[in-house]
Amino acid sequence: MKAMADPDETAGRARVLQLLELGEDRPLTGPEQLELDTLLQRFPGIEFDQFGPELAHLEHAPIFREAAPPPRLRAKIIQAAENDTASRGTSRLRRRIGLAAAAVALVLAGALGQGAIAELARPKPPTGPPGTLGAVEPITFSDAPAGVEVNGAVVAHTWGTETRVEIGGLPVGNSFTVVLVDDNGTEYTAGGFVGSRLPVDCQLNAAVLRADAKMIKVLDKSGTMIMTSALPPA
Repeated sequence: MKAMADPDETAGRARVLQLLELGEDRPLTGPEQLELDTLLQRFPGIEFDQFGPELAHLEHAPIFREAAPPPRLRAKIIQAAENDTASRGTSRLRRRIGLAAAAVALVLAGALGQGAIAELARPKPPTGPPGTLGAVEPITFSDAPAGVEVNGAVVAHTWGTETRVEIGGLPVGNSFTVVLVDDNGTEYTAGGFVGSRLPVDCQLNAAVLRADAKMIKVLDKSGTMIMTSALPPA
């Protein structure tokens, strides 16, 4: 059974369009602008309702799609805006063309693929010499036991040092502890893990600053050191 429309929502959306139309002819008063801002927060995207057919492309866009958007799509949308606004003044024309351009941008985003757009928008991690806050610093365990494969990295934080390790080949079911060591030989436990048939991927944290950490040790359950990684000065 088709759900009935919410009268309050219908009235609110109609009021948004009314205020937008009013603002094309004169500046909105303070109360009118406040009302419009409030309604736009409640009904985000209502300005683009008139471009529904174009925006519908986004609903079916694959994660990655190399096909170009429909030819002359931008020109067609802008032409439609111009035809609709010819008798309503240049301020309305500029606004609608701006909305049309935004709609085209959204459709192009769909053509590029959501994954590609997310990748472009994702902040790049910091880079720099050892000790750079937030930078991922690869480390090497030079004395790993035979048959053990290990990849590691450390990340400097304001609150301590994060150790990332991926280890495979250790005895299944045995427990291990990762500790960081400073210049004075003081050990700071970062955490532990249990050997598994599959590589173990851990993110461990120790309460020692990267500038003070000089070595990472992996210990077995008896406290015997099974591998180490010397850290460069930070």
